[in-house]
Order: sequence, then structure tokens, then C-alpha cells
Amino acid sequence: MPKLQAIKKWEKFGKLTALWESEHRPVWKVSLWYDKMQCECWNTVWVRRNNLRSWKTKSCWCITLSRNWESGTRFFNIYRCIVKRCNNPKHNYYEIYGWKGIKCDWESYEDFKRDMYDSYVEHCKKFWEKQTSIDRLDNSKNYNKENCRWATWKEQNNNQSRSVKYYWHWKELWLSQIYDLAKPVVSRTVYYTRVRQNWWDIDKALITPSKWGKNL
Repeated sequence: MPKLQAIKKWEKFGKLTALWESEHRPVWKVSLWYDKMQCECWNTVWVRRNNLRSWKTKSCWCITLSRNWESGTRFFNIYRCIVKRCNNPKHNYYEIYGWKGIKCDWESYEDFKRDMYDSYVEHCKKFWEKQTSIDRLDNSKNYNKENCRWATWKEQNNNQSRSVKYYWHWKELWLSQIYDLAKPVVSRTVYYTRVRQNWWDIDKALITPSKWGKNL
């Protein structure tokens, strides 16, 4: 069998772009080369070199899933957002994830689903889907099975490293506690963004209507 030509950094195969790592792996009775690739969806995967050279593999899982009902599910979108915030410098939250060295240790959607789907379903049954979000137990560590759980939005926001207490009406409270005590006219997402990212006054953030409506 002829020796396969090495993959060069930045070499492209369909949606995949070669990164800087290659390694030999034993497969059955032979040893094959694998190369680390980045897909246009920002997911990183290890691909057999012979599959790249023969153009059998031209993307990660995204092309297949784009034709599958799972691509529109909330569970799938949670994984896609994890990958983007860890790998895509253009993502709004890259600076507090990928730029700080936070990585997604799941190499594929299938790995993520195997580890987290059953617990996701159980949490949704108890708290409903909209109150089920992925949360890292230690915010200085990566996304992986050992460091992740499903939590309500209140639990997650109280656990975030950037969550600090604020003085509001002579009390020291978390933002989530203030939201629960007040009579807000906007969603939690709008409220958190206004205070944390745009430095709005808390009362102004709570009572100023959003042009998109409360639920957005």
C-alpha cells in the first residue's frame, strides 16, 4: 500500500481545514494516520488521512445532521453553541470562553449526546426544556462530562464566575435574586446583558421595555 502524503497545515478538504496535529493510531492489525481538522461550523475532529485523501470525509457531523431532524433541536443547538463560544473568535462570548482557554472536550455531537442526553431528558421532565441549560461545575475548567450538569437559569447564573452581588435598594443581592423580587418588563437575558455588558443602572434595566418584547 503506497504511503499517504502528509497533510499540510491549512490544507482544505471540503468544509475541513487542517490544523497542526497528526498522530499514528493502531486500528485493528494496522496503524493509521489521523489528522486534526477544523470544520466550517468550528467543530474540531480527528479524521483518518486516507479518508481525507480519497475525499470520503469532507466535513465533521454537520452535513449529515443538517439533513437530520436533530439539527433543529434545542439539545443539538446547545452543543453547537458550546463549540462556537470555545472555537470561534467572532462569537460574542469567545472572550470569556475560548480566549481564556476553555475548551469543549467532546470531539463530536455523538460524544456529547452519549454523555449528556439522558440527564438532559430527565432535567427537562422536572424543570421543562426552557429551564434546562448546561452549566460547568468549575468555571475554570473545560466542557466535559465530569465538569458539566444541567441546571435552571437561576442556578447557572448564581454559579457563573462573573456573577457578583449588587447593591439594590439597600440590599446585597445577585442579579437573579433582584430579578425575582422586582417587577421586570424584560426577559432575564435582556436584563443580564444590559447590566453586565452595557453597564445599565439596575432599575433602568428592569423597567425599560425592550423593542423586541419581554420574551426575547
